[in-house]
Amino acid sequence: MDVCTSGYAYLHAASSELAIGNLGIKRKESEFNERVCNIPLRLGLPTGYFLKNEDALTGLTDRLKRIVGPRTTLEKQMRLLKNAIEEGGFPNVQFTTPHSLLKDGYSLLKDRASYQGLIELYDFWVLMLIGLACEGLLEMSLCKFCPRWAIPGNKLCTQHTVKCDLPSSLKTTVSERSKNYRLGRLVASRYNYFFTEIPAEVKVSATTLSYYLQCFLWNHSLSVRKSLREHIQHQIDESDRIKEWLGVNLADLPVNDFFQTLKDNIDPYEFRPSVWKWKLKRIRLWLRFEEQALSQPKKKATKSWILIVKASGLERKGFSKAEIAKFMKISPSTISNWLVRYNENSISDIVETQVRKMSNKY
Repeated sequence: MDVCTSGYAYLHAASSELAIGNLGIKRKESEFNERVCNIPLRLGLPTGYFLKNEDALTGLTDRLKRIVGPRTTLEKQMRLLKNAIEEGGFPNVQFTTPHSLLKDGYSLLKDRASYQGLIELYDFWVLMLIGLACEGLLEMSLCKFCPRWAIPGNKLCTQHTVKCDLPSSLKTTVSERSKNYRLGRLVASRYNYFFTEIPAEVKVSATTLSYYLQCFLWNHSLSVRKSLREHIQHQIDESDRIKEWLGVNLADLPVNDFFQTLKDNIDPYEFRPSVWKWKLKRIRLWLRFEEQALSQPKKKATKSWILIVKASGLERKGFSKAEIAKFMKISPSTISNWLVRYNENSISDIVETQVRKMSNKY
């Protein structure tokens, strides 16, 4: 299966699973065909709900061969797609993340669902975009510091990355990002020692991708068990930090708004309601480790304090942190740990704050 037909295969599998239920046959057929954007009907195949995925893929492959030639390789297909992108064939498609590519690609496919005629080359290109997006989703990984999803193409989440190319709603200052990164690294060194296993249902894999697609593309069609929502609400009620992040009382919100608020304020890449049960539990554990890190006594032994004072003098002379570490023959991580421990942005700030506190005390 190449990336072109895989795009449809992923949609077909996700939609087929949603068709299981108590709805009448005609309703199931109608909703199935709507979700797969009438691809089977446009291929002239039998009604979609009873259609085997393999039959649809065969129909797509045969149609593709008739359009671009029977000996066209995947490499040539990708080259044709690349040319189409460079020539402005997809002006409204965002290629920044698998999620934006999937959203925009699926929107294009829906726009062509009522197109009168057989599948054309443009449809194959759109299916290839969807296939590429799904392959990107399969490469997702959790943040190396915490239980959130890492930003696609990054090893860190929106909370701990030091990069500035974040959505406007998540924008923070360089100082705040640096502080979050240093604290996150310190907490992760302890948290990850105890919690390394990730349940299979939490990962985005070949077996869980269908559910992820269902929640991403058709979340309004999904039902959420009352017990699941109550369990998640209980997790929220037990954590002041999580309530602070959310900023609103979720208890009275409609179910879609409930999970949208969680996604917007905690993890923008988690769309599956059932996974929030695990994620919030892990985040609460992570916050306990963070609290321990922040509650460490800030008074250090005389030797350590002397090093900090000497380093602050070098910093005021214009030395970089790397140069300070090299000159004083200490590890760069030692300086980073000072900044996290004292919750300051510079070594000079550490000294000034501690001196001011001593002055006030006496």
